[in-house]
Amino acid sequence: MLQHPKQNTNIYELLPEVSIKMTHISYANAINQKKTLIIIGAGRKIKVFEIPYINGQPGQLKEIQKLKEHSNDVVSLKFFNLPQLNDSFISGSSMVDNSIIIWSKLPKQDGSICYGLQQRLKGHVDSVTNLLIHPIREDIIISGSQDTTIKFWSKDHQWACQQTIKDFSRPIKDLAINYEGNKLVSCSDEKFFLIMEPDQQSQWIVKQKIKFPQEIIRICFITNDILTVLQNKGTQLHFFIQNQHQHFTKSLDHLKIAEPGDSCFGLFPPCYSSNTDTLLIKNGNKVNIVKFKFPISKEGVKKMDSQGDWTCKLEQVIEFNDNFLFGSMSQDGEYIVLWDINSFNIQIRKYINQQ
Repeated sequence: MLQHPKQNTNIYELLPEVSIKMTHISYANAINQKKTLIIIGAGRKIKVFEIPYINGQPGQLKEIQKLKEHSNDVVSLKFFNLPQLNDSFISGSSMVDNSIIIWSKLPKQDGSICYGLQQRLKGHVDSVTNLLIHPIREDIIISGSQDTTIKFWSKDHQWACQQTIKDFSRPIKDLAINYEGNKLVSCSDEKFFLIMEPDQQSQWIVKQKIKFPQEIIRICFITNDILTVLQNKGTQLHFFIQNQHQHFTKSLDHLKIAEPGDSCFGLFPPCYSSNTDTLLIKNGNKVNIVKFKFPISKEGVKKMDSQGDWTCKLEQVIEFNDNFLFGSMSQDGEYIVLWDINSFNIQIRKYINQQ
């Protein structure tokens, strides 16, 4: 794998006319698949915004609802993506509350958008800092908590916890699942991370415990067999590659990213879009935009093989004055949404194709 030097290009440009001022700390946000709604944590509330489009361009966000079912700060948000779930989403809250809420749209005669609490999930005894929805089966939710456990929730008639992983002794920092939904990776601020797989009874078991020299804070799948790992206070993005024995091993290659400036604050999971081959990953007070490039076959198909001649480069760095910042990216990579403690603004940035 070759790495190109950093280019002085901005592939995400700020849309100042769309940005809005918040009155509360915002630890989490998310965009729906159709890019018509943004949900934003605002203290213990969740604000639902509609994205109006004028001539194909997003306009000023329109607040349409404020949800108040959590009793402490909302620290994780995630939309379901299957069309039949109709923009339902989940939220996780911090200590004392420690619950997960599944939100669904309520029918309204005037056709306006309105959300209501469908079910509250209780089981964690500390903040629910990480939420994943299975990419193939959206009747499976995976949660990571500061109580050091990972829980698997599944739905029959009602959602219920089916399994708890207790292999960590420190709070969960990050969770990542591959696109096939058969590899789950997790880390705490211990010097290792775990790779789990489901068995024939759909119980997740630890397949690998990979030691690392430093504490890990962020992990993300790029493809089913390429995994990125970022250590706390690190300046290099490390790659782990799945070999022919289905085990992940550390690549000799790494990518230099922006210096964090300070230790990194948790939350703000990394986001990768295969549409734009773009990774969004926070490091301290910097948000790094890493661009990947995969070879194209004779048939015009992208070859996302870990052993292939793929490359990556640091394309853009968005710098803030403080590491207390949080955000997300749309599934197709067109928009990123950021909030920082200094401005208290929700900032929307749009992907600009450089080709």
